[in-house]
Amino acid sequence: MLGLALLLGACTPTESSTTISVSPDPAVDTTVGGSPEASLPPVTRAVIEYEPGFVDAKCEFATVPDQQPRCGYLEVPENRSKSGSANVRLHVAIFASTADTPRPDPVVYLEGGPGGDALETIQYSFEDNFAPFLAERDVIIFDQRGTGFSRPSLACQEVEELTVEYLDVILEPDESLEIELDAERACHKRLASEGVDFTAYNSAESAADVADLRTVLGYDEWNLYGISYGTKLALTLMRDHPEGVRSVVLDSVYPPERDLVTEIPANFARALDEFFAACATDVDCSADYPDLETRFFALVDELNAAPIMVEISDALTLERYDAAIDGDGLMGTMFQALYSLDAIRYLPRMIVDLERGESFVLGLLVSNSVTNRSFLSSGYYSVVQCREEVPFSDPATAQAASDAYPQFDGYFDAAFTYESCDIWETGTADEIENEPVTSDIPTFVTTGLYDPITPPEWGEGVANELANAHYRDFLVGHAATATEPCAQTLMLVFFDDPLTEPTDSCLDDIGPPEFLNPADASGPSGYVEEPLEGMTGAVTARPEDWEEVNDGVWARGQTDLDTTVVLTLGVPSLGADVLLNVLSAQFGLDTDSSTPYSSNGIDWNIVDGDFNGAPVKAAAGEASGGAIGVIFIYDPAESALWESVILEILDRTRG
Repeated sequence: MLGLALLLGACTPTESSTTISVSPDPAVDTTVGGSPEASLPPVTRAVIEYEPGFVDAKCEFATVPDQQPRCGYLEVPENRSKSGSANVRLHVAIFASTADTPRPDPVVYLEGGPGGDALETIQYSFEDNFAPFLAERDVIIFDQRGTGFSRPSLACQEVEELTVEYLDVILEPDESLEIELDAERACHKRLASEGVDFTAYNSAESAADVADLRTVLGYDEWNLYGISYGTKLALTLMRDHPEGVRSVVLDSVYPPERDLVTEIPANFARALDEFFAACATDVDCSADYPDLETRFFALVDELNAAPIMVEISDALTLERYDAAIDGDGLMGTMFQALYSLDAIRYLPRMIVDLERGESFVLGLLVSNSVTNRSFLSSGYYSVVQCREEVPFSDPATAQAASDAYPQFDGYFDAAFTYESCDIWETGTADEIENEPVTSDIPTFVTTGLYDPITPPEWGEGVANELANAHYRDFLVGHAATATEPCAQTLMLVFFDDPLTEPTDSCLDDIGPPEFLNPADASGPSGYVEEPLEGMTGAVTARPEDWEEVNDGVWARGQTDLDTTVVLTLGVPSLGADVLLNVLSAQFGLDTDSSTPYSSNGIDWNIVDGDFNGAPVKAAAGEASGGAIGVIFIYDPAESALWESVILEILDRTRG
């Protein structure tokens, strides 16, 4: 999530705290985990006496299928250096291993951001990203202090609401700056009135939280798994609290010594170069989408001169919006898309579609970003970066770095970066927060070639500082272990034997992105007939090789962004016209204009619709004493598919 909100600025230093020495636990067995002494010594600082606690409680997040985690709250001081500090409560979920005899060292996941809400999203990510661990180990997922369901929350509704409020307008830079700063001021004022100590929300305090969590849960040792900012938090743990850390996975590494503010233009430019080169060297992509780089930057100029309106939606609320997109908006969409391999596969088509005035793919990608805004506690992002990143960055150097890439034409506003931190009263972190971490704890480091925010160079540099590190780059964007199956396989191999270089035959199967061209789209390989639930005697059909994502809902699943879905349903004692009217609001059906179709003695009415910007074909007929509905949602560039899918299903449906 790094880079979702570059709301950074100049921070004001505070006086140094009184210092005392803090020593690691001398009794820790470091046969696998490495020697605590190998890390840079943590900064010594005053720490009040306290006893961390854990209180069992109900899970606040949505149910994860087939899982019954133990949930609760870690309770620790907000500020471990301040006598009389209030407590913070971190929401924690422990998912039990399915093994008869689980390994004693669980995996604890460190979310990115900073400010990412870990638990709110696991209903979508657990099966693919975390369930594989359960074959051997417990998995622990928690919301870091200030985020998600932890309390207090540093989420800024004031900032989040701006995303929607100004979607349909293009603001002048100065106007946009003041609106965003006003929202941050309002958030800061509200949080301050609630008693939040902004100096206490940082990587050092968060690392101490994780160390306390291991203690209160009773684990002798465990394994750290961090993505993006989570890698910076993991490195802080390796430095300050190495005791009990058996091994570490660092995916999409954010090293404390690197200057994100200054380096982000270069990181984005490098990722763009890799993307354009991948298309140019791919036989099909270069033929279908030639000269892509020139065409992209020409589009940026065109849209800055004449912005367009794009229909988008929030996948969580199903609210639909019109979004005004100029060249900077297209640049931002490209930046976010390079995080995801699935999105990368659409980018050549998006560029060429926009030249033709077609914005469906752009709408998909912008919709994805708008939906994801709900999963970042932006106040936490700001206070961490304003304390740990911005004070070690020079405004003149950052501006020069931005100016070095004229193709971005001010997209990275270094001046704004420094101005916003005047709001947050975070103080300045100790110098050690800007220095490399060394350690001999076994570590597996992964990076993605197309990552626009944490480049391979950063991960390789960190690996070189770690005595027992294994490094591997992948042909993906951000978060290789969450998007590339082979990266996940190697991670599992590593956790089983951290001292050995992880390898697997899957490495032989990795190739560059398979860029999508709708001209190559195909329908299902076949169909399977089955009874229609709720309709005695009725039989319908479903695509054989599509995935059932809900009862009667089958998705092609070409990518995570693929909108192609077929739904079948039966409603006893209901007429076909009534069913279409019931469905019309959700699927935008035009029930006033229909096409008749008859098959197997069923008379169907087929109507057009629109679902979140995707075209819809819906058919309703009557059989077995009720109404049968078949709905097909598809990509507008694949309109020929509808007949080969929906008509095939209608021809196989009988009462």
